[in-house]
Amino acid sequence: MKLESYIRREQIVVSPSATSKSAALEQLVEVLVAATHYDREAMLQAVRHREQLMSTGIGHGLAVPHVRLERLTQPAVAVGVFREGIADYVSLDEEPVRIVLLIAAPKGRHETYIRLLAAAVEVLKQPETREAILGASSPEDVAELLKER
Repeated sequence: MKLESYIRREQIVVSPSATSKSAALEQLVEVLVAATHYDREAMLQAVRHREQLMSTGIGHGLAVPHVRLERLTQPAVAVGVFREGIADYVSLDEEPVRIVLLIAAPKGRHETYIRLLAAAVEVLKQPETREAILGASSPEDVAELLKER
C-alpha cells in the first residue's frame, strides 16, 4: 500500500497557523471534510474521542491520529506540517509535534486501516524523511517527498 495514493495536494497543509492540538486537529479535519464530503461534526467528534482514549503523539515530532467512520466510502489522509511545533500535543517522548498525519478509514475495512497506519509509520520513521518534510516549502514539495519514499 502506498501512502501517497491517499493524499492529494489539497490534503497537505504546510506551516498551518495552529499552535494547539485542538486547532491542528480541527484544521486537518477541515481538509478531510473538503476531500471526502463527510460530516464535519461527526469526523471531528470521532477524532476527539480517539484522542481522549490515548494521544496519538508517537514521538520524534510525529502524531498519527486515526479514526474509522461509518458511511465513509474511501480512506483519506491529511498531512499538517507545523514547523513551530505543537507543545500541548501529548507525545510519548514529550517533545512538540511538528508533523501530523490524520487518517480516516471506512468502518469495516480493518485491513486497509491497518495498512495505512503501517505505511504512515514506515515512511515517517526515517529521520531524513521527517527533516525533509519540515524543510518543504509547499504542499507539492511534501507530496513529492512522500511519493519518493
